Amino acid sequence: MDVGRVDPHDEPAVAALVGRLRALRGMLEEHAAHEDRWVEPLLAELRADIAESLKVDHARIDSAIPSLETAFTRWEEAPEDERVAMGRMAYGALSSFVGAYLNHMAREEDEAMPVLQAAMTDEQLLQVSAQLRGAIPPPRMAQYVSIMLPAMNVEERTQMFAGLKANAPREVLDGMCELASGVLASSDWSAVRTRVGL
Repeated sequence: MDVGRVDPHDEPAVAALVGRLRALRGMLEEHAAHEDRWVEPLLAELRADIAESLKVDHARIDSAIPSLETAFTRWEEAPEDERVAMGRMAYGALSSFVGAYLNHMAREEDEAMPVLQAAMTDEQLLQVSAQLRGAIPPPRMAQYVSIMLPAMNVEERTQMFAGLKANAPREVLDGMCELASGVLASSDWSAVRTRVGL
């Protein structure tokens, strides 16, 4: 939405969007590496066909990221009389990428997760999730969570913070609460605090 509504002539605003895109690129590449390390081997043992198909998806998505970044860099560097056209091209490239990425995520949820859930207990899946999260340095995890929290519904946020309250060290819970209060509307964060008893 920010890319679609930005003034294409506002150089600092465009530069900020390019910076956000580059940060997102790093997160997407890390996310794929985490899936390859922690999830793909489990899925490959159970349904090699789905694992291989998702691996092909990953490769296609990974190969699209540099051209997406190039479209944004061209917009950022375009002369004044080309900025509107370059902005439209960047927006189109982003829209195409997001569509492909959302389709890939839907396949992970609709095809891969049911296979894992049928073969593994909730406790086993939570253990894999905990191992994956444990491999992410806390500052980087905070960046992920700052994006994830606003996209969650109140039930998902409640489960997350109930789990933190029950299992995390106090300083981790406090840090996550501070992060949540900064990225959520006050009414949304209040609803979670009330449900969890924070």
